[in-house]
Amino acid sequence: RKQAGRRARLPLRSLTVAAPGAERLAEFVGLLADELNVKRVQLVGAVGPEHAEQVLAVVPAALGPRLGPETQRVIAYLGMGAPYNFNGLVRHYFLRTNPDLEALIGGRPFRVLTDPGLANPDKTMLYRGMNVNGYAPTYLSGYPEYVAASEGRAAADQSRTYLRNAATPGMRDLGLRFVIPTTGRAVHAPARAGLARFQGSSLAPAVVVENPELWKITGRWPFSASALLLSQPFYPGWRAYARLGEIPLRPWQGYLSQIDRPRSAGDGGDFAIALRFIPTGWPAFVLVASAAWLWWFKKAVGSLALAAGGAA
Repeated sequence: RKQAGRRARLPLRSLTVAAPGAERLAEFVGLLADELNVKRVQLVGAVGPEHAEQVLAVVPAALGPRLGPETQRVIAYLGMGAPYNFNGLVRHYFLRTNPDLEALIGGRPFRVLTDPGLANPDKTMLYRGMNVNGYAPTYLSGYPEYVAASEGRAAADQSRTYLRNAATPGMRDLGLRFVIPTTGRAVHAPARAGLARFQGSSLAPAVVVENPELWKITGRWPFSASALLLSQPFYPGWRAYARLGEIPLRPWQGYLSQIDRPRSAGDGGDFAIALRFIPTGWPAFVLVASAAWLWWFKKAVGSLALAAGGAA
């Protein structure tokens, strides 16, 4: 119920207890159903893939006699030194180093959705992955409304978002490719979208995210496509450049950005667009900072000259 965002005593249809020797609980079926507020309790003596996911974990007490002092290095490598405690009941090890996950999502041209039950969705930033969920002191204007429209309900508070449904047009438009459940193992999102696509065409351009502030988009512009749709918020500072210079960005879906067909694309021709983020007011800031530094330098040189003259 907690992972699904349901209230604690919400009535459920059934509960399955899958474990060797589960039949020994037969005399307690009524008690379990009453305490857990379920209509039916089913006891299964064998654990199948439909019941649970088996995870191989290290037992330090068993490993210690074999490895001795090296046991602590193994524990540190697996991220078991400080596991996340979920309401004091279930441990999550998502915060450990996960090379496979890093290779899958790190710096790749798509976004992921981490289950709200994970300890820290911002961990994906360490992998250079872009997450539609996360903790943040502030959001871009319009994002709470965007996620509410996607979920069909309010899905953000003052500190974080709670997106769960990956099979929505809103998640496709954000370029969602993978969902990371509480197991920490990524699974494909239904749409398997990317960060850019054409309006009116099933073709998609190539996107390379060189860094969070520079996307390079290349490909052949389809005859039927009137615009390039970008999974990047329409936000001051983002600018697009083609071969002939800067091209305008326009809002799309009220929150994201789009680019109309540039002249350099021609009719079905190749194109290359660089999407850059340049903080607004940055040139003015650099100018003021340079002027202040020159003023300080001249004053320092003058002070040194006066000191030298006095010594002479």
